[in-house]
Amino acid sequence: MPDTGSGNAGNQKKICVACSKEYVGELTTCPADGTTLTPLKETDLVGSVLGDRYEILELIGDGAMGQVYKAKHKLLKRIVAVKMMHPNLVSGAAALKRFQKEAELASALNHPNILTVYDFGVTDGGVPYLVMAFLEGTSLAEQVAGGNNLELKRSVHIFKQVSLGLAHAHENGVVHRDLKPSNIMLVQLDNDPDFVKIVDFGIAKLLTPTEGETDNLTRTGEVFGSPPYMSPEQCRALPVDARSDIYALGCVMYRTVSGKQPITGNDLIEYLYKHVNETPAAFSIVCPELAIPEELEATIFKAMAKQPDDRYQSMGDLRAALDQVYQTIPGDSLTRTDIPRLEMPSTEVSSPTLVLENNESSQDNVAASAESNAAENKPAEASAVKALVSVEKDAIAIKIPNKFANKKVAIIAASVIALIGITYGLVQTFGMGQGESQIEKMQLEAQTYYNQGNYALAKQKIRAAVKLAEKTNSPKNAGNRYLLGMIQYAQGEYDDAQANLETAKSLYMANGNDPQRVAECEAFIGRAETALGQYGEAEKDLKHSLELRTKMGGANGYAMADSLTGLGYLHMRQGKNQFAIKELKQALDLTEKERGPDSQSTASALNDLGQAYQLAANFKEAEPLYRRALEIRKSKLDGNSPFVADSYNCLGALCASTGRYEEAKKYYQQALAIQQRTLLASDPRLAQTRQQYADLILKMHRR
Repeated sequence: MPDTGSGNAGNQKKICVACSKEYVGELTTCPADGTTLTPLKETDLVGSVLGDRYEILELIGDGAMGQVYKAKHKLLKRIVAVKMMHPNLVSGAAALKRFQKEAELASALNHPNILTVYDFGVTDGGVPYLVMAFLEGTSLAEQVAGGNNLELKRSVHIFKQVSLGLAHAHENGVVHRDLKPSNIMLVQLDNDPDFVKIVDFGIAKLLTPTEGETDNLTRTGEVFGSPPYMSPEQCRALPVDARSDIYALGCVMYRTVSGKQPITGNDLIEYLYKHVNETPAAFSIVCPELAIPEELEATIFKAMAKQPDDRYQSMGDLRAALDQVYQTIPGDSLTRTDIPRLEMPSTEVSSPTLVLENNESSQDNVAASAESNAAENKPAEASAVKALVSVEKDAIAIKIPNKFANKKVAIIAASVIALIGITYGLVQTFGMGQGESQIEKMQLEAQTYYNQGNYALAKQKIRAAVKLAEKTNSPKNAGNRYLLGMIQYAQGEYDDAQANLETAKSLYMANGNDPQRVAECEAFIGRAETALGQYGEAEKDLKHSLELRTKMGGANGYAMADSLTGLGYLHMRQGKNQFAIKELKQALDLTEKERGPDSQSTASALNDLGQAYQLAANFKEAEPLYRRALEIRKSKLDGNSPFVADSYNCLGALCASTGRYEEAKKYYQQALAIQQRTLLASDPRLAQTRQQYADLILKMHRR
């Protein structure tokens, strides 16, 4: 086996076998938990062939016990993962025996939620390896990194699968003993983006070993496991059984739904002491803003009981409890309908405002009169118009004395307005320069693609606009950044969306502090913060956005509705459904008044309010709102619009929540048919619909 050597001792890689953290330098103990660090030999197996069958392609992981390589079976052409034990951990027959036992235990398990082990062997250098199924996905640890938590419905969907896989292991006499988020992989399978694969039975133990099988491989007095997830009996080096895995899963569930560790410590001894003696804080203390249901909290805390007899006595019992909790969590009804249509260009150079100043005529009356009297052409009337035309900034005002305010004068006034508007437009087009015109064209194209749900092309267009604007130092870059942030928000790239919207806000403030644009940015900065779980910051930004828009008043009702909708989504995420209903009712009223009862904006507002009612279990109020929104969208939009799919999805979730499974199935299938044609495979709306549909099919099979 090739060996690159350890090199300078001060730069040698070391690893903590307790928490899997890696270090380089003079440290001898892990700063996180006080465990003695294990030096690792650097090896490079890429290009070699193991057992005359497995060609090593690349290193894909490096953990506490070994390295993981991507490899290909030479004959079957199958891609596999090869786990190699670190050479310096192979300290003799006992270590080899333990690794062999892992292979035997893991290969004996045959369950969809457990990683499949194909083969086992030992290299010429005496290093053992496992050959496993190659997984493409992410670990639960990656999903909750940085203090993040997952939505409740998604979390429980994952926990149910973990309990199923471990129940199978326990039924076959195997306890995992090292369950933690990094050992729970989430992969895409059919319509489920969160299909669970439990990995690494590396310190697993037989529940009922037969004579000759114990081999003292896990001797009493040895402590194995990961400190944040170890059961009290593990911490005390007492015998463990299936209930130890139940405790570990309880800790994993606590971490996943709250974003907090149930037990924390500065070193291994503190972890061990707290697991044995201290009860984790209630969710009402560590994350009151998440409003985690009492039923779920009770289930998690029972799993984490200090005494094994006080926990669920089997994974089957825990699974049954999770099934009941899952039915009470309405999280699957919170469909991603918070993606607005961009109905007006968000560009810096706006067309002039046309104002007809007359007490008896409005701009709408002028347009109506011009249409109804278009055939009349009597220039003589023009002499009666004493119009004072002025252009100030971006406003054109035409003042007509009251005594001349009749239909014929209105026609002439409308013509004057049109002529000035055209002239102004030509001046703007030719005056702005080719670069500015090209940027504006890209912005409009990006918005068109965005509204069609083609976010990839929208992003491509707006990134090109960003490059051009930065090259020419164009003031239009604020609008570019805003649009890019909106596209990223729609794709679920909330961190990037937040960053670009913050940049747009800063540019708008630097270019004259336009409160309308600042409020526009803050409204969606707040929504991105809501999605990221930054609820305090979200509320601050959304309320300031609403305050700015309220101060502007006038014809700003729809903008105010936008800020209210953001607050409504924030409060839905926090479980404050009555606040959300009040805000979203107000948003719907403002939208209908300004945009009309059959507008696309109104359809979105109807769906939003329907979501709040559904989360409050008021299905009677939610359903007619969803159906009205669907009718508006079907009449106004192309049948392939992802916004139509959103409405189908909302109705599917409602029917699923009320036990109308066949109806729900029909709506989910209609939503999926549209989304699969129009959205990227990675789009969060498509992933969510697939998960909801998979959950529904599971329910239907159990009836």
